[in-house]
Amino acid sequence: MKYRALAIVLWSQFTGACIPSVQPRVVGPQNERQRRVVDAFLHGWKGYRAACWGKDELLPVSKNCSNDLGGLGAQIIDALDTMQLMGLTEEYQEAQQWVLHNFSTNVDSKVSVFETAIRSVGGLLSAHALGGHPKLVEHAADLGRRLLPAWREGPIPYELVNLATGEVGSREPVLGSSLAEAGTLQVEFEALTVATGDPRFRYRAEHAVDFLGSLLQEEGGLLPIMLVPTTPMKWTNPRVTLGGRGDSFYEYLLKRWLLTNRTEERYLQMYRRSVAAIRKSLVGRSQPSNLTFVREVGSLQDLRELLEDPHGNATWDAAQHSAKEVAGQIGFMLILGDPAAKAEEGSNAANETQEQQRQIAQTEEGSNAANETQAEVVPASCTEDTGQCNSIAFSPAVKETADITNKDTVDKAVTEASAVLNEETGIQEGEIQLEVEATETGEKNPSSETSTSKNKVFLNAISKFFQGNKAAFVALSPIPGEEICAVAEQLQAGRWDLSHNRLQITIPGDKASVPSQLVRENAAAVAAQHLANQCETWGFFKMDHLACFLPGLLALGVMTGAASNASEELRLAAELTEGCARMWHDSPIGLAPESSAFNVVAGRTNDVKAVAGASHSILRPETVESLWYLYMATGDSKYQDWGWRILEAIERHARVEGGGYSGIEDVLEVTEPRRRDRMETFLLSETFKYLFLLFAEGEPIFDLERTVLNTEGHPLPVTRPGFSC
Repeated sequence: MKYRALAIVLWSQFTGACIPSVQPRVVGPQNERQRRVVDAFLHGWKGYRAACWGKDELLPVSKNCSNDLGGLGAQIIDALDTMQLMGLTEEYQEAQQWVLHNFSTNVDSKVSVFETAIRSVGGLLSAHALGGHPKLVEHAADLGRRLLPAWREGPIPYELVNLATGEVGSREPVLGSSLAEAGTLQVEFEALTVATGDPRFRYRAEHAVDFLGSLLQEEGGLLPIMLVPTTPMKWTNPRVTLGGRGDSFYEYLLKRWLLTNRTEERYLQMYRRSVAAIRKSLVGRSQPSNLTFVREVGSLQDLRELLEDPHGNATWDAAQHSAKEVAGQIGFMLILGDPAAKAEEGSNAANETQEQQRQIAQTEEGSNAANETQAEVVPASCTEDTGQCNSIAFSPAVKETADITNKDTVDKAVTEASAVLNEETGIQEGEIQLEVEATETGEKNPSSETSTSKNKVFLNAISKFFQGNKAAFVALSPIPGEEICAVAEQLQAGRWDLSHNRLQITIPGDKASVPSQLVRENAAAVAAQHLANQCETWGFFKMDHLACFLPGLLALGVMTGAASNASEELRLAAELTEGCARMWHDSPIGLAPESSAFNVVAGRTNDVKAVAGASHSILRPETVESLWYLYMATGDSKYQDWGWRILEAIERHARVEGGGYSGIEDVLEVTEPRRRDRMETFLLSETFKYLFLLFAEGEPIFDLERTVLNTEGHPLPVTRPGFSC
């Protein structure tokens, strides 16, 4: 393969505006590690080109294609600047020709405003800045104008917009738009205004950050992740995270300041405020290796005490937090079945069958209900302000019925059962409402989700009860976090004598003072199962791989003069980078899961593990991005070595014969891990690009005084106010 430097266009003209260029120090690989990265890129690119040319994404295992990003040819646009940087002239010219002659923005489908801006608008502008054809800017401008209708009703854009009709929408209308989606358009839209002279792009993006920035200052530097884009605007998910739906909002506070040559002071102040809040309330250290991580919390309300005292010395202490952690009450219902049936059964086999029938929420298919219960227990009483649940719960696995149609019957059932439950288990009057509303699919507001589930489950349970089946309501008292595992073991071992005082069992209508042995055994078994699950998760704090952008951002802030305390923030960046690298290195196959859990309890062997339900890997770029920034900031070659280990793991487990790379379904599967059959466009746009940059020798390829990489890894030129052609 011949690598030829591409000609760099210093300045281009479009609609009378001056467009600065991006000038890499070198183009093409300079050493063996970089050549290995280029080879990996070409393996992915050739697989895409052969099977999916002009489509959005390659499905490398099946050799099918996806247009989930709107059918804009997203992979081609996303990879343009990577090919320019790697010196792949022939591949780049072919791709650019497709864009010039085949790319169309008149697509009659709803696309993500966020994804389209960072991947396609950013990719087109970056490719032009690196020497591409002027028409690339025209395409970017046309696409940007078709995104503008997303600002339909106020400062927050809708999540989706139809590029042909301007129709707007959201994937989850009840939740609205995410913090990241609204706060990650400022870099691309500022660049569009500079490139076209059209002020609407800058105005719309600034309108969003003006609104969110004022809230950021009021709340102490951190914000929840979801809000509705219509007035009156309100938060719909109180969770605070630097991972999914929150991440790039904080990233662009710094990068927007840098893009305008550090002239917008308010962005710098917001960045510093958010970094201070993160350091104060989210940073923790694991056991036994003292790795550093950033947690996420269920509600901004949980951080009030720390954030309301920004100048105080108090910080979140993970170890102290876990020592005080108390499990909320666990509640469930045991369906006892027909008492007469019990008397008729005489054999042990019949008794075993009967016991299975009495386990909680037995399914119609006859599966072991106790095994189903662990995943089905739902909180039934939650505080409205935090969404945290702390009272009895009932299993929604109780089958829905259509028998509750008469309001008088419902009223009577609720009144009678509520009286019993209020007396025996503490459910307060007014907690149960008759209205059962359909819930939206996907992520929900925790408080509204549990409230709806509570009503539905309660009515279903009452329906079951009034059809002749007896039910036992079981409540497990709060347990200090450090005792959860021990109590679970006691209950699993059948040691009712050691734990009977923790379980409260109520059978409405049963005058017996002591529940039967069978009821006690079933109650203990179900409670043990739920506690065993809590034992597995207690003392662990979740961190999305997406949050691994943070150490790189901190290092960039130090290198560009944005840090309030450069030495401390660089130290934190280095520690967080090690924690992120361990997400990869501690994985059984060397690939990081989507989310990891960091342990803070002494005595355990491992610091970090994959989060259940998020153990897949899609080869995300955030860790290698941070490795690059830390290498530039410190010159320490260990970051290059860590990146090399990551590349080797990708080659070993994700490479697909015939072309392309695939994500992995479960990083815990050591022998022949299953493939997800998707090559994300950011693998070629970011993961391989950052590895290529990381392995560069000598001075950095990009001058950070003149270049800002957007959240999709697209290098854009710093604008200089007052420049004239």
